[in-house]
Amino acid sequence: MEAFTVGKAPYNYANNRPHDGWRQTLPFWIDYGKTGKATVSQESLVVWYRTSSSSACSDGDTVGNTASQLQIEFPPQLIMLDNMSFSAVLAWAAEVTVTVGGKTFTPKWPSIPDGGVGVYHGSVVLLSEPGDVNVQLSRPGRLLARLDGPAFSSASCDNGRTNWNPWVGSAVVAGSVSATMPNSRQDQGCTKGSGAKGFEELCEFNCMYNYCPGSSCLCQAVGVPNTKPPALEKDGFPAKGKSENYSGLCSNACNLGFCPEELCSEIPQTTVVPTVSEFLPPACRAGTSRAGYERFEGLCSYACNFGFCPLHVCRCTSEGGLIEPPAQIPGATGKPVVDFNDEKLCEFACSRTWCPSDVCKSKDDEETQPPTDPNDTCQASDRTYSDLPIDRNGEYMRWLLMEPENAAVTGRQYITIVNLTPHPFKLTSTHSYQMDEFNWGDIPPGKARQNVAHYTGKIGANNVDDNGEAYYDIGNTGKKFVVRATTHISDTYPRRVVFDLSGMSKGQREYKVPGQEVTVTLVITGSVSMT
Repeated sequence: MEAFTVGKAPYNYANNRPHDGWRQTLPFWIDYGKTGKATVSQESLVVWYRTSSSSACSDGDTVGNTASQLQIEFPPQLIMLDNMSFSAVLAWAAEVTVTVGGKTFTPKWPSIPDGGVGVYHGSVVLLSEPGDVNVQLSRPGRLLARLDGPAFSSASCDNGRTNWNPWVGSAVVAGSVSATMPNSRQDQGCTKGSGAKGFEELCEFNCMYNYCPGSSCLCQAVGVPNTKPPALEKDGFPAKGKSENYSGLCSNACNLGFCPEELCSEIPQTTVVPTVSEFLPPACRAGTSRAGYERFEGLCSYACNFGFCPLHVCRCTSEGGLIEPPAQIPGATGKPVVDFNDEKLCEFACSRTWCPSDVCKSKDDEETQPPTDPNDTCQASDRTYSDLPIDRNGEYMRWLLMEPENAAVTGRQYITIVNLTPHPFKLTSTHSYQMDEFNWGDIPPGKARQNVAHYTGKIGANNVDDNGEAYYDIGNTGKKFVVRATTHISDTYPRRVVFDLSGMSKGQREYKVPGQEVTVTLVITGSVSMT
């Protein structure tokens, strides 16, 4: 394919790696998402796995995450485990049997849908056994489906490099069925969950009883809500040295009899205000060079301090909240003094005025400014304006509230998105918690939309848990972005807006909202290719 040539990929990692099978579960999930109570009319099996173990071949310098976005990088084998995964859309329970190289496994289903109707999911560790692969789905006395996949073997490596892209296969059970979920989404609640680092224990307990605020926790299973322990009619507070982000979780858990003293207290304690959101992934804060890369010791020490710590050259020695890197100097960049892959360490440091001459040198202006392509002219497809109207008129703070004598607290905030690309911004979904209004919509090219996140003012609501997310696709480019309205309690500026441009390979950033009904604006520009 042309993309692999243009992108200078070392090999075509999509060759003989079909992913069509993943679509087998979509009819059920779409039905469930639209109606809240899906029906299974066709049973099926989906299987996916890598065709070699992570230790059979070289990792090809692949990493999990990317340092260029100030993320901590991981070896790929820590993320892409040597597992075979499988999902089955079933009207009722069935058994899966996996055979690899003559060795047979009969794994259980760790994920079973509520009421037994829906998508079952499981996995099995392959343990590096080479050989042919066969997966069967059955019920007593009947084989439902059989799937034969490519062999699990080091022979599938490309020039000694692991292909981390999985093979996906599927099989459909003969005949039709008709089974509807016994409980609709409105009758279900969260029955299992986890949380961000430091919040896991509280989230696991609270989510089990259908209190799983999205600001700090992740619901991992839904079903008929579990019966709560008897309420003790008492409150809980964050433990000494914890932040107000623990307030809602401690209040609910302690009232139900679970009040871990290292996290919660039965009386108010002195809390802290985090300098960085506790719900963002940790960043590297210190590092050193790896063996064989001692020449970059100083560069690794400098760059890792600001979250840029490429795995193959540097070793991160301390993690925590991201320390913001110094601003880049326009046009300034650098490269190693010798022809050596420095994973862009010189470019990171030299663009921020520190360019150690023993390992780095500044690039010439000619290298940083590529020649203009005479054929690069404006095209009709570059038009960044649409005649389509916006479905909502903008507004501003009511003039009455601007007068000091009439000043009042309002939970209404505006988040404006400006589209200066040739592509429509399509709103694909939203969800919110404790928002009296969460108004978002599509944004045609050349238009702007003022969106509303109205934080609840209801008595009894805990503002620590206020949260809302809006998900957008950028036309048919495959790019996407997410906007989050959330809180950071307690702080001088408790309301925050997060622009997550990870789907555009641009990272994410959290902004403080300076005042009530003050708009925060995101402007996105780009070409047809969005490069």
